[in-house]
Amino acid sequence: MSLAPHPDTPEGPGDDAAVVERSADGTVVITTDLMVEGVHFLREHPPAWVGQKLLAANLSDLSAMGARPQGFVLSAALVTEVHGAWWERFSGGLGRFAERWGASLTGGDVVRTEGGVGLGITAWGRTPSDKVLTRAGGQAGDRLMTVGPLGLSESGLRQWRLRAQGGEWGTAELPLIDSALRHHLAPDPDLDAGPWALEHGARAAMDLSDGLLVD
Repeated sequence: MSLAPHPDTPEGPGDDAAVVERSADGTVVITTDLMVEGVHFLREHPPAWVGQKLLAANLSDLSAMGARPQGFVLSAALVTEVHGAWWERFSGGLGRFAERWGASLTGGDVVRTEGGVGLGITAWGRTPSDKVLTRAGGQAGDRLMTVGPLGLSESGLRQWRLRAQGGEWGTAELPLIDSALRHHLAPDPDLDAGPWALEHGARAAMDLSDGLLVD
């Protein structure tokens, strides 16, 4: 990214979302995320959950900046094997999650590909003032807090692999298995957390979807 013009950090690359416009009336932030078949999801996964997962990944980044979502655009690279029913269910899952959090689809693009399915969203949101949460805002002595269960998505991924390979479920409780699978295939982050933290004096935040150890 150093070869392209960009503002100095922490306003530029490096945070969960980029600051586009800052004023006393509100700060606009924008983010983008991609999902590729075979890496982030499988065709066998419920399409509605794939749609929710794609949008949740983007809106979670906005929340980590203290912003509430406003709109998004969707890009998709589809193979001929993806039929209308798959796309309709995918759109339904994405649409329900968008409606729940007040994000409006404003456009996008669909192309044909010979490889796997590729899905991307660019989303934007707004904070109510000139304040925004950045990763660089933390200071020594700050209290660290997390939101949501840690490691549940990773557990869900392992459970899916066991199911796909016909492995044994072991002694795990079925409700726990279902919860972990759902958390991995259709994450449902608390998007109120970031704005709440900003309102109550937090100085820094970041999305932990890649795992606590990595982030």
